[in-house]
Amino acid sequence: MSIPILNTIKKKKKKKIGKKDCDWIKVVLYADNSPTEIPEEILALENLRHLHLTHNLISQIPQSISRMKNLRTLTLSVNQLSEFPKEVLDLPNLNTLSLSHNQIASIPAEIKRLRYLDELGLEDNLLRSLPIELLDLPLRKVNVTTNNLSDLDMRFREKFARRDGWYW
Repeated sequence: MSIPILNTIKKKKKKKIGKKDCDWIKVVLYADNSPTEIPEEILALENLRHLHLTHNLISQIPQSISRMKNLRTLTLSVNQLSEFPKEVLDLPNLNTLSLSHNQIASIPAEIKRLRYLDELGLEDNLLRSLPIELLDLPLRKVNVTTNNLSDLDMRFREKFARRDGWYW
């Protein structure tokens, strides 16, 4: 798979690019390209802060994403994810996670490991319930619209009823 900006850097240097050549890249938008997996060239960008991989065919997240310790935003909306990607739980600085418009049926209780998560997009999935551990996170914005949340704990109903930014 070929990433245009990385190919441009490679051509200018006329040699294989190294990590230092890409330290300045902080944001990657790789949308509407139809890859089934995250390209290794992107996963090698360890200083990346914002990664947007929308409208692709990604069905799994590789464990190597955990090297991206500086990642703050991860957008995987409109892909082919059928399970919550537990690999993202190893991203300690993540504060925005969007998994909207996939086929995710459940969210693991381990989501509480994302201590800085303040925005979570889960709309248009197959969720029937939410883990109570979400209430322990500093979430400012949560969107779970267009799910079948029939088994929703009463504490969530109270939170959604009184808190701006929480939508169901």
